[in-house]
Amino acid sequence: MSSTTTTPNLINRAHTSPIINRQSTSSTDQHSTPVRTPSVKQKYTTEIVKSLFGGEVGEVVSDVSCSFQRQAGRLYVSTNAIFYYSNLFGFEKKVRINYESTRYISKIRSTSLMIKTIENGEYIFRSFDN
Repeated sequence: MSSTTTTPNLINRAHTSPIINRQSTSSTDQHSTPVRTPSVKQKYTTEIVKSLFGGEVGEVVSDVSCSFQRQAGRLYVSTNAIFYYSNLFGFEKKVRINYESTRYISKIRSTSLMIKTIENGEYIFRSFDN
């Protein structure tokens, strides 16, 4: 009796496996290279950072809200540098940290990011929402 209950399960598995294999081995999956194309939001954010900081900023990969020196703002991570921008009641603060001038970047718990530069500058960004 146990052999009759096991046989249909084997048949069902054998029947469904070619379908799964056919889907996972499509010609586009085998030959495509993982190319990361920027989304519309990333393009828009990159344009905002270019207008705020000027010059070559690279492609903005991520942006998060945070605070720097007790002032709420936005941290932009690009392929060339890290940018911070805040405009609170007309008091504008801009920080640009190029990767070439960075000594190290460390995460403090899950709420802060500390960046030390070659010029002995220390930047601590706190209270990340996401």
